[in-house]
Amino acid sequence: MIPPLKLKIKSNLFAYNLCVNAAGSLSIRSKMLRYCNPLGYLGHVKMEFTIREAEERDAEEIEKLAMRCPPLRGSISGTYEYLALCFRRYFLIAEAGGDIIAFLVGFPNLDVEGEVWIYQIAVCQEERGTSVARDLLTEEIRRLASDGYMVVKAKILEENDCSLGLFKKLGFERVCIVDGWVEVVLGVKDEEEHRRD
Repeated sequence: MIPPLKLKIKSNLFAYNLCVNAAGSLSIRSKMLRYCNPLGYLGHVKMEFTIREAEERDAEEIEKLAMRCPPLRGSISGTYEYLALCFRRYFLIAEAGGDIIAFLVGFPNLDVEGEVWIYQIAVCQEERGTSVARDLLTEEIRRLASDGYMVVKAKILEENDCSLGLFKKLGFERVCIVDGWVEVVLGVKDEEEHRRD
C-alpha cells in the first residue's frame, strides 16, 4: 500500500496540484494562471484530469480518439484491448469529466533488454497545448525508470512539430530520420541519478 502523496507547484503562469492516492493513481489539477488570447486580454483556464492505466473496457473510446488524431488511424479490432491486457502499466490514459482526453501506449522491445518504445500518444483537439501530453509522457518515463528500463525510443513523423517539441522538452534526442520518420531516444535515469543532478 502506497501512502497518499500531495504536492503543490506554482510558477508565474501555472499552478499544479499533484496527488497520488493509496491505489497509486495519479491525479493532476493544473490551472493556467494567465494567458493571452487572440483578442489580447488576460483570462483564466482551469483543467483537471486524472492519469490512470488503460483497461480493456476503454478500448472503444481510445479507438475513437485515435481516429480523431491524425496521423493516427483506427487499429485492427482488438488491438487496444490486447495492449491494455499485456502492457497495462505502460498504457496510460488521461481522463477529465469521465471522458478519455488523451492516451499514451508504450511497450518493451522484446529484442533489446532495457529498451521501450512509445507506440502512440494522442490528445483530443480541445486539450492540445495544455499539459496533458507532457504529464502522460513524464509519468510514463517515471514508471519506466522505476522498472529498470534504461532507453526509451519513439518514431515521430518529421512534420509533427508539436510531438517533436514535446519529446525534445523532456530530453529526447534525434537519432536519425528514415522515410519521413524521426527516431528520438532518451537514456532514462533512475531516481538516484535524478537526485544527484
